[in-house]
Amino acid sequence: RWSFQGHVARKIKSASMPGYVSYRGGSYQVTAVAAKACRKCAKLKKLRLGSHVKSIGKQAFYKCAKLQSILLTTKVLKKKSHSEQAFTGISKKDVVSVPASKRKSYKKWFRSKGLRIR
Repeated sequence: RWSFQGHVARKIKSASMPGYVSYRGGSYQVTAVAAKACRKCAKLKKLRLGSHVKSIGKQAFYKCAKLQSILLTTKVLKKKSHSEQAFTGISKKDVVSVPASKRKSYKKWFRSKGLRIR
């Protein structure tokens, strides 16, 4: 298991979290987005989360004011596996794309956090 820690550079415009990472000859699933991973990345507009993400940490994308395009490829998120503040302060024009098979449940969860599901 591996956690997405985010970016040092606050000037990134796009972030893509892989499904797997290689480290010292091994391959590991990326299963979490760490707390404050991309907090206050003021220029971040597009985000893609990998297919094995099971949890999204507190304030992971907090105050990413320009973040408006989020693509979730994961089908393993649960109702309680993403923090209340994970997406607080993102663009009012946000659109979240989710897998068709999870659309109904994800729509309910993410709408309660003020996000629009496509």
